[in-house]
Amino acid sequence: MKKIIIYISTIFISIQSYAQESKQIQEIVISGAKKETEKQEISQTIDIITKKELKFNSAGNTGDALQNTGMITVQQSQNGGGSPIVRGFEANRIGIVVDGVRMNTAIFRGGHLQNVLRVDNGQLERLEIFYGAGSTLYGSDALGGVLNFMTIKPKLGKGLTGDAFVRYASAQNEKTGGFTLNYGHSKWASVTSFTYTDFGNLMAGNIRDPQYGNWGKRMYYTERKNGVDVMTANSNPNEQISSAYSQYNILQKFLFQPNENINHLVNFQYSNSSDVNRYDRLTEKDNNTIIDANPLTNRFSSAEWYYGPEARLMAAYTLNYNGNFIYSDNFRLTVAYQNYKESRNTRNFGNNNFRSQRENVDVASINFDLYKTVDKHQLTYGLELNNNWVTSSVKRFNIVTGAESNASTRYPDGGSRTGSYAAYVQDIWQISKDLAYFNLGARYSLNTISSKVTDTNRKYGSFDISNHGYSFNAGLSFLPTKKNKLTLNFSTGYRTPNLDDVTKIFDNVSWIQVNDPNVKPELVMNYEINSWNKLTENCTIEFGGYYTRAQDYIINEPTTVNGQTSETIHGIRYTYQRLGNAATANILGAYGGYKFAPNKNWELNGNINFTYGRFRSKTTAAEQPLDHIPPLSGRFAIKYINNKAQAEISLLMNGVKSPEDYSTTGEDNIDKSADPINGLTPAWYILNLRTNYEISKNISAQAGLENIFDTHYRVFASGISSAGRSLRLTLRASF
Repeated sequence: MKKIIIYISTIFISIQSYAQESKQIQEIVISGAKKETEKQEISQTIDIITKKELKFNSAGNTGDALQNTGMITVQQSQNGGGSPIVRGFEANRIGIVVDGVRMNTAIFRGGHLQNVLRVDNGQLERLEIFYGAGSTLYGSDALGGVLNFMTIKPKLGKGLTGDAFVRYASAQNEKTGGFTLNYGHSKWASVTSFTYTDFGNLMAGNIRDPQYGNWGKRMYYTERKNGVDVMTANSNPNEQISSAYSQYNILQKFLFQPNENINHLVNFQYSNSSDVNRYDRLTEKDNNTIIDANPLTNRFSSAEWYYGPEARLMAAYTLNYNGNFIYSDNFRLTVAYQNYKESRNTRNFGNNNFRSQRENVDVASINFDLYKTVDKHQLTYGLELNNNWVTSSVKRFNIVTGAESNASTRYPDGGSRTGSYAAYVQDIWQISKDLAYFNLGARYSLNTISSKVTDTNRKYGSFDISNHGYSFNAGLSFLPTKKNKLTLNFSTGYRTPNLDDVTKIFDNVSWIQVNDPNVKPELVMNYEINSWNKLTENCTIEFGGYYTRAQDYIINEPTTVNGQTSETIHGIRYTYQRLGNAATANILGAYGGYKFAPNKNWELNGNINFTYGRFRSKTTAAEQPLDHIPPLSGRFAIKYINNKAQAEISLLMNGVKSPEDYSTTGEDNIDKSADPINGLTPAWYILNLRTNYEISKNISAQAGLENIFDTHYRVFASGISSAGRSLRLTLRASF
């Protein structure tokens, strides 16, 4: 059976396309101009995941929904985490936007981030993935792309409507429930949505390649008995103990539209989680070059390592006005306040000293976007103001005696403030209607960081720094026929160093990160060609390639403190590393996919994505593998649809990440791989079956069997194995 599936998937690859649903030239996108624009006019590559597709997939969280596209690799350090990698860029090198409000904060780190999980995929109306440098429209951090999340909107004139769902998934004993209520009057409307999810311990797949031994098995876990940390044998090594967590999301919006030219929207969102254990840290050992933990000779390094409840609050007001002004045909003003709370709580194995680092981030932002059509030019321009206030605290105490001791905060203990003040303009020039469109844009940003340091143990004092960010893009969208589209695009992106780059004190399993304020902004230049072709009325293919060159790319590099290259803490030797600017980094990529619908009931679709990255620490230095570069990935599916039923069988795959492609200085997590010395992520594929049946007009049932063969696999750079065979059941009702 496995050989048959591999054979079928090979046939799929020969056709190529990356769309998850119908890609028509006239399809409407928002990310390319910050407003509804026909896709034929946009030169950037943009993918869309609709609400209908999100519901059918019924993923447990937003990270899983992104992984299922086949175009995005999602790294996991714990079950309650998911860090998307877009074109070889991750974490603070991709932009995240929720309802037009920037989610990236001053403490977004360069390793792995789980912030997308704080956005509930069940509350999304639409998700657009903007590929390539997007700083002209979205500012700093948009080097590899932008994830543009658009949540559900209030609907006018509908009266009282609503829907609810419950979901269960066996691999992690997931229990999820949620509801949405909308009340629409002729001039005002309200929508309320709530989701609660409880995840148990994640069960890994049982079918393993014997050459990797016990890689991924949870042979032991930590318990505290009679005041002593002990390693306890796990009766079921596939159960990844200490991976359970829960989360809830609340969304409330009010819409007031007194007339067709103006509307006011108040948007409130809140999410919070339970404690989330850092699973990868809880499985690290005294000697990580040996896969097997041994309670006598190779104990765990940490007895406790968890993120405290991660809270995200957003309150925003948006004014949309349609009316002829000399400077605009319409505009949108968004004023937002956000608050993020997170903490890191750690205690070494066999040590009674517990440390809790806590961060609070307040964010105030204003986005003013104007739109004007002048002859054959569609102009988008505006201003963005963004300020972050960061407070960082720490408490270290003995869990037995309660005695407190000194420790350093993660960020400056006296508080910090960052600012970004930007202006941009984007033009879509209709050279010839339905034939050629030219996209041109630019952005300027002034960025500041001010930090106060009172802790004399830090390696630097208080400081104020500022820098400038610039971006530019130019692209051509050419439609020689109604069945073909060719785009050529050049864009630049920048990432100005944030608080995490210039002030963080951080200790890894083997090194300490010592930062300083002298890091320069990163700059990337992206060149891309894309071709979309409708071969017949029911068959389309799309393929493209890109080259991205980065200057002053920020990487970890060895450094010294007071002339010393390392220090010993609690008997463990740590080397010093700092964030510095490499000379250059280069990323090459190619992608492609297809959609074929032989009749109205059947559809075949698939995609494939390849990325390659290298960097030089100095102009004269030899090339080295760049971190965050995922292996070959793809997704191939056969779908059946009729009036009441829908069924899909899909194959999700990743190629091998070989030792020669692993970064030795970055965040590829060699020690979590199948070869903890040289690095190796074995190739994998899983087969998933999903079905949906409409029992009545208002009730539908979904059943799915994921990872049918119960394969053990681990996504590149992850510190936890992915789910084994899982039965997923969902029941939905509406009125």
